[in-house]
Amino acid sequence: MDKKKTNKTKIGGQAVIEGVMMRGEGSAATAIRSPDGKILISSAYIKKSPSAEKIKKIPVVRGVYNFGASMSMGLSTLFKSAEGAGGQGQKPTKLEKSVAKMFKVDAAKVMTWVALIIGVAFAVGLFVVVPNLLTGLIRFDGVGGFLNGFLKNLTEGVIRITLFVIYISLVSLMDDIKRVFSYHGAEHKVINCYECALPLTVANVKGVTTRHERCGTTFIFIVMLVSVLLFSFLGFGDGILLRLLTRIALLPVVAGIAYEILIFSAKNDNIFFRILRAPGMWLQGLTTREPDEKMLEVSLAAFKTVLAMDKNGDLPVSTFENTVYVYSYVRDRIREELKDYPIDESDWIIAAVLRKGRAALPLTDAVALADFEKMEAYAAKRKTGMPLQRVFGYVEFFGCKIAVGENTLIPRPETEILTDEVKKYALKKIAQDRQTVRILDLCTGSGAIAVALKKALGGGAEVVASDISLEALAAARSNAEANGADVTFVQSDLLDNIEIGGGFDIIVSNPPYIRTDDIDGLDREVRDFEPRIALDGGIDGLDFYRRINAAYRRLLKDGGALFVECGAGQSRDIEAIFLPPQERQDGAADGKTARIINDYNGIERIIAIHV
Repeated sequence: MDKKKTNKTKIGGQAVIEGVMMRGEGSAATAIRSPDGKILISSAYIKKSPSAEKIKKIPVVRGVYNFGASMSMGLSTLFKSAEGAGGQGQKPTKLEKSVAKMFKVDAAKVMTWVALIIGVAFAVGLFVVVPNLLTGLIRFDGVGGFLNGFLKNLTEGVIRITLFVIYISLVSLMDDIKRVFSYHGAEHKVINCYECALPLTVANVKGVTTRHERCGTTFIFIVMLVSVLLFSFLGFGDGILLRLLTRIALLPVVAGIAYEILIFSAKNDNIFFRILRAPGMWLQGLTTREPDEKMLEVSLAAFKTVLAMDKNGDLPVSTFENTVYVYSYVRDRIREELKDYPIDESDWIIAAVLRKGRAALPLTDAVALADFEKMEAYAAKRKTGMPLQRVFGYVEFFGCKIAVGENTLIPRPETEILTDEVKKYALKKIAQDRQTVRILDLCTGSGAIAVALKKALGGGAEVVASDISLEALAAARSNAEANGADVTFVQSDLLDNIEIGGGFDIIVSNPPYIRTDDIDGLDREVRDFEPRIALDGGIDGLDFYRRINAAYRRLLKDGGALFVECGAGQSRDIEAIFLPPQERQDGAADGKTARIINDYNGIERIIAIHV
C-alpha cells in the first residue's frame, strides 16, 4: 500500500522479547505475548522535569539526551519483557543459585547485567576496534593531509557497515532473533498505518510497509556517515588507543548530530532526503520481517495504549502481573473481531461483561484482563453464528432475566407482546371476577411466559406451565426460582397430562410453527442454535394449533380466552382452525370470537380466541 502520510506522530518504539514497546510524548507502554497467548501490558506515564524539557530544545544536545534516555528505557523494557514473556517461570541455574546465595542479590538480574556488559564489549570490539585495526593496515601512499584522513575514515566506515550487515545477516538466522525482527516490523507497520490516517485494524496494518524513516536502523547508518565526516577533520592518527578514545569520547556528539539529521529528514520528503535515507531504509530490510497477525495485535495494543494515555493523563497504568487495557483498545479489538457482521454488536458484548448500560461505556477508562478475555470468548462464539442471547446465557424478557440453554428456544420480542396481551386480559378478569385467575402455559420452554406472568400478576394468578421436554422443564424451573416466581411445572405432550382442576381462565402458548421443509433454510442463528423440537410445526407449520384446538375446550372455562403466537402469514389459517368459517355461517360458533393482534412490525402475530 502506497499512501501519503498525513497524520504524523511523535510516537516511536522498539521490538522487545515477544512484544513491542511504544513511547509517546507523555507515556510509554510495552505489550508482550505471554506463553499462554495472552497480551500483557506494562504502561507508565513519563515524568517530565523542567531541566529535561529545556535540554530537549537545544539542537544536538537534545539528540544526546534522547539517545541516552532511549537506551535506558530500552534496556529496562527489554529486561521486563524477557521476564514477562516467560522468564518468570524458569528455574534458576546452579550458577544463579550460587550467585544469589553468595552476594544476596537477585541472581537473574545480575546475570542479565553480566550478559549486557559482555554484549557491549563484544559490540565495541567488533564495530569499533576491528574496523580501526583493519584500516590501520591499509596505506594510502601519495595521499596526505585531509584527504588521507578522509579516505581512512571512509574505509573504516565501510568496514564497519560491512561487518554490521554480515553480523545482522548471521544473527537473523536464529529463530529468536527472527521473531524480534518480526515484532520490529509490526512496530513500524502500526506507526505507518496511523500516519497514513487509516483505521487501526489488523487488516489495514497488514497492508503497509515494515520500513519507517525514523527507525533506529536508519539512525545507525546516519551515525556511521556522520562519524566518517567528523573524524576526517581529526585525521586518522597512528596510535590506536588514542583513536579509540577519541571515537568513544565523540560518540555523543556524533549521536546528537545524527539525531538532528534523522528528525529533519523524517519531516521532509524531497528527493535529497529520500536519497539520504535510502541506505538506512535498505538496512531495515535486514532488521525487519513481515509479522503475523498475532504480532500485529500486540503492536496495536501497545500503540493504542500510548495513544490513549497521551490524550488522557488520568488513565490507570498497567503491569504485566496486573494487566488492564485502555477502553479504546478493547472496543476496537472486539469490533474488529465482529467486523463481518452488518450490525455492530461489540457494545452489547462489552456492556454485558462489564454489567453496564451501553450509554455508560464511553465513561469507561480501563478493562481488566479477565473481563477482556471474557469479551474475546463471547466474540469468538458470536462469530460462529451463535445468537448473542445464547452467548450471554440469558435474555431480558418482560422485566425478568431468563437463562437460555441449548434445550430451550430464545424468547423473542414478539413473545413479550403475547405476554403483555395475556397480562392485560388477566388483570381485567381479576378486576371483574374478584378472584384468582388460573393460567396454563403450553410449550413453556425456558418458562419465560409463565415466569413473567407470575411476576407481573403476583398472588392474583395461579400459573401452570407444561412442556414435553424434561430438559426444558428443568431450565424453566431454574428460571422460576431465580426470578422468585411460584409456578407449577408439568411434563405433558401439549394437553395430554394436564389435570382439569377446575379449569383454566387463560391458556397461552407459543408453539413450534416453522414448516418442516423451511427449517434448513433459516438463518444459521436459528437453524444451528435453536432446538429443532421448538421449531418444527409439521408440514404446513400448523400441527400444534390443530392439536390444541382438538383438546383445549375441556380445560378452558367458559368466559375464558386462548392466546397463541404464530408465524408471518399464518394468522388467518389458524383463525380458521379455531373458528371455522362454516361454524360462523351456521351460527355454531357457541359464542367464540377471534381477535388478531399485530407485532411491532405490523405483522399479524397473535390470535386470541374468546369463549
